[in-house]
Amino acid sequence: MAEATQLVDHFSLGFISGRVKAFRPPDESFDPGGDWTLNYGVYTFASGRSGASSGAQVGRMQFARKAVDDATALLTISYDKLWPEVTQHVEAEIRCGTDRLSTPGAWHYSARVADYENSKITKRATANDGRIEICDDHSTRRLALNGHFTINWALWDAVMRLPREAVELITFTMLDHFDQIKRRQSIAFRKSVVVSLGEQRRQEETMRELPRGRITETRWATHGGRNVTLHAFEHLGEGIVPWVYWLDDHGRLLFVISGIEVYILESLNG
Repeated sequence: MAEATQLVDHFSLGFISGRVKAFRPPDESFDPGGDWTLNYGVYTFASGRSGASSGAQVGRMQFARKAVDDATALLTISYDKLWPEVTQHVEAEIRCGTDRLSTPGAWHYSARVADYENSKITKRATANDGRIEICDDHSTRRLALNGHFTINWALWDAVMRLPREAVELITFTMLDHFDQIKRRQSIAFRKSVVVSLGEQRRQEETMRELPRGRITETRWATHGGRNVTLHAFEHLGEGIVPWVYWLDDHGRLLFVISGIEVYILESLNG
């Protein structure tokens, strides 16, 4: 393995290095094309002159995949985000393909504000040959899209199965948050880097002998770091801030960075 470099030397890891420097990467094996559940903490980071921030946690998300067959998977999302004085809760299920973009065929989702009656919104959708129908209890919206498309959350599944090497740029239309059209999107492999993760700093005391006695010296020392290869994909497009996806050698999605919002893997099953 190549010699490790500092987190702060890499966009966009430098932005969140105050939080992820002590991150302990999972040791378990992982199959991106199998069944799994990934749990993320959601953080908001603010830039400043004081260096890398540790961020403020504003939510949690559970993202799960179940393989239906070789060509189809079922994705489920449960997302809680804290806004000032309220908590938004989102539940979704996406039936998608196993192609490069995890192209969705059908999905449904609901969103509500906790403790507020009549705040729940529920929608369901189907897609076939570029024709999309999105329905709720009151109306039906029909869309026609040319070329490849996906949903922003389905892209999380897709990126874990993409080759971690320079390949042809993938272009597509995105349905942001299930129904907002964002055209002229692209995703591409950016780079691989070796960084030290899981470091912990603690104070150590040593005795130093002097001509007339001895003194105790205290210093900070770093322990427990492990060199890990990370692979970055970058998602760019109209109407969005850049997204950067950081994966490990198994294709497991560790960090997702979008503007000042960051998702950090906390635990997994499968």
